[in-house]
Amino acid sequence: MPKTFNFEEEWSKSPGEAIEVLDIGGDIQVGILTMPPRSRLPEEGFSIHDEYHEFAYVVDGDVILVTNGDRFPASTGEFVYNEPGTPHYTLNNTNRPARILWMLIRK
Repeated sequence: MPKTFNFEEEWSKSPGEAIEVLDIGGDIQVGILTMPPRSRLPEEGFSIHDEYHEFAYVVDGDVILVTNGDRFPASTGEFVYNEPGTPHYTLNNTNRPARILWMLIRK
């Protein structure tokens, strides 16, 4: 059965934290994230998804994915892929919020 979501309502729930909006048996997870201006997620350290491929679509704004010291800028309309087990964090170094639609797919 199809399931619909009103992302405008969901965005308001996610300032500074990733909100999961769909989990299909633990194999696929879909969520959203609103990154406030001048923010980092996680605030310290790294995020690691050992068992998942991670995809992020920048709906609005500019972010930087940092992995192993490398920086990968992404802007509105761009799509980022991160391999399983790669330590990473995301930066919003701008003066406006950024919105990201993310997906984790079990390997």
